[in-house]
Parts: sequence; structure tokens; C-alpha cells
Amino acid sequence: MRRCLLLLLCLLPLCLRVAGAQSPEPPKIATQALIVPERPGTLSGDALARVREMLERRARALGDNAAEFSAAEGGLRVRLRGRHAQRRLELLTRTGMLEFRWLKKVRTARNNRAPYLLQIVETQDRSRYAFQDARSGASVPLDRVLKESPLVLDRHDLRPDSALDVTSGAFLVVRVELTEEGTRKIRRFAREHVPTLLGVYLDSEFLASIPVTDRISKDVKNAEGYITGGYRDEVEARLLAAVINTGPLPVPVKVQDARYVPVE
Repeated sequence: MRRCLLLLLCLLPLCLRVAGAQSPEPPKIATQALIVPERPGTLSGDALARVREMLERRARALGDNAAEFSAAEGGLRVRLRGRHAQRRLELLTRTGMLEFRWLKKVRTARNNRAPYLLQIVETQDRSRYAFQDARSGASVPLDRVLKESPLVLDRHDLRPDSALDVTSGAFLVVRVELTEEGTRKIRRFAREHVPTLLGVYLDSEFLASIPVTDRISKDVKNAEGYITGGYRDEVEARLLAAVINTGPLPVPVKVQDARYVPVE
């Protein structure tokens, strides 16, 4: 029997850039920074060890095998090769709380009296989602939509190390696989609400709108889904896969004292 796919997570398409024929020279500069807790206090003990382990896994997933991590006063010292590594630092240190929420108040063909409309807003670097009041046309804050969208699935409903990033034609794809319990949850949800929309959130940031149009067969034990496109580049696709696989950091952290240092 053909395996049923859970969802096609359709983010906005993004064409891949083809690398040049010549390999760049190894960078002579590194970006060094201190990683500390977002809230007052120090990062130490088991929490420090866990954060370090997870950041190292994320760095390797991004292809940065030369990343260096060491304990420092108040937190964790990290060094990444390259002058423009600050963005990688921001991606690496995201908490990584992944959630799938029912966009209950967003208008669909079935729920055509819902108060909000989903829109796509074009910006300089990428396309983003926005919400609008269906009557007044006023912008609806993303955090309000988040609060009004019931949780359907979270990180615990994904199988460990199930996320893979692959290249499919002109797009980057991240595949995710649900646990049996997660599959039961989405099966019940789909049975009661199709057709409808789910929203994918990472650290409360809205990533994607997902159309849920089909019911899930009882024969499917571990449903699959594909997150396609919508990334600025391959780094973001690999980061999402790494965050899914490592899970959220035990404590939220932030980057301090980032600066360039010479590579010895």
C-alpha cells in the first residue's frame, strides 16, 4: 500500500544559487562571541554541558566542523570561522521550540466567516506571512494569532533525528516524521477539521501556513511531512533540520560580545 504523506508543508519557493567553479580560500578571520542566558544568571553545570552538546550538533549539521566551544565566565565561548559568521551564531542559538497550531480564526473555504485573512507580504529578502482583519482590513498582530491558535503538535510528536534536509530540483526540502502518538493526534484533528490550515511556529515566529486537506489512513503508523522552500539559503534549511533533531535548548540564550579575531 502506498504510504500516505501527512502534509506538504508549502512554504514559499526559493531558487538555489549555483556555487562558482572555484572554491573560496579558507577564511583568515573568525567570529568569536560569548553565549549567555537570556535571563540574569550564569550558564553552568548540566545546563552548560547540554547547551554545548546541542550547539556542537547544530554546528556540525551546518557543515561547520571547525567550530570551537569552550566554557567561559558566565556562559559559553564560541568561535566560528569566517568574517560573516554572526548570522550563523544567531541561527545556532535559537531556542528551537517547534509547534504546529490550528489557525482556527483564519478564513478558509470551510470556515468562511472567520475574522482573519492570511496574506503574503513581499519584502526585500523574502516573502513573509501577515494577517488582516477581514472586516476592517487592519493588520492583526502575529502574537494575537498565536494566542488564538490551539496547539496540535509539538517537538515531542516528532521522531528523534527524523528531520533530513535534501535538495529536490530547484528547492530545499526538510522531511519530518511523526511518532505513532503524533500520527494519532493529526489523524483525529484531520478527521474533525479538514479542510483547514495549520501554522508552523519556531520560537513563536510564524514560518508557514499548511493546508490540511486529507484524512490520515489508520494503516499509517508514522506519518511524514515535507517542509519545502521558504528558506533564504541552504544554511536556514539545514538549521531547521538540526533544530528539529536536537530539540529546544534547555534555557534560552543570547549572543554577547561578538567580534572578529584572527585565525592562528
